[in-house]
Amino acid sequence: MLLIALLFSSAALPQTSVTLTAQDSKCIASGNSANWNDNRYRAYWYDPGQGFVDGFAKFNLSSIPTGATITGMTLRAFHEAGFGNPYNNPEVRVYRSANDAWSRSQNDLYPGVNESLTGLTTTFPANDLVPVDFLLNVNAVNWSTDLADDKLTLVLRNEAGSASRYSYVYFYGSDAAPAPPQLIVEYTSGPTLQIFNLVGGSPATFQVTNATGGGQVGVALSRQGGGPTNLLAGPCGVMSMKLTPPLIVVGIGAASGAGTKSFSLNVPVGASGAAIWSQGLDFSSCTATNGVNQIIG
Repeated sequence: MLLIALLFSSAALPQTSVTLTAQDSKCIASGNSANWNDNRYRAYWYDPGQGFVDGFAKFNLSSIPTGATITGMTLRAFHEAGFGNPYNNPEVRVYRSANDAWSRSQNDLYPGVNESLTGLTTTFPANDLVPVDFLLNVNAVNWSTDLADDKLTLVLRNEAGSASRYSYVYFYGSDAAPAPPQLIVEYTSGPTLQIFNLVGGSPATFQVTNATGGGQVGVALSRQGGGPTNLLAGPCGVMSMKLTPPLIVVGIGAASGAGTKSFSLNVPVGASGAAIWSQGLDFSSCTATNGVNQIIG
């Protein structure tokens, strides 16, 4: 119990850039919740009854540490040629949606939009597969919720529409081919967790990097799902972690001067095929690592 409770200036932090591929996409009308479940990421206006037919794309943020500071984001969408688009001078703005519960396999109510992340984009290519980059204002959002639940929904909206103005531009959706939307994220981060050789009957290595040099770090895992759950993190107080009790403490110890610490755990032979969720904590900065969800080999 004591170990479990324990689990739970400054030099410039390293900056990392990662390119994420959309995991899901669809279009939903704001006026009547009509669902367009094809492989298109639209910014479309048809009539006042439908209102905005907005394109929704969902990204998995689990590779980014929970405590990361987002310093830059670019949404890259690939134009789909045809249907005369871009048609009638679309004016596109990107929004964040706080509702990530939608799916292309469902018939969803309109999820809504929240913060505006760009100004209006009014110039679009005519040729197929040409990328369009939307530079997002990262200061418009507190990203902690999205980093905690590992999901981010970005919405394309065509704001040129009116009762007499039919306007649209098409991009490809999240199918693997021909070109799903991408999200390029730049961030500074503290500790990062990686797992090596997670195989039944073998010792696995849980490695924390970018922690406070010489400081105490710990790693725990759970079998019950990946939170987020508010857990008592010893001297760090209550923290939102991507773990769900009961927890298994992999280890607690001092990092090297470079901020690296590895822990070894013998994986039972019969555990192959089971899922685990794991996360580390830098006690010096009270910063959690990214959460790792992995299947035991």
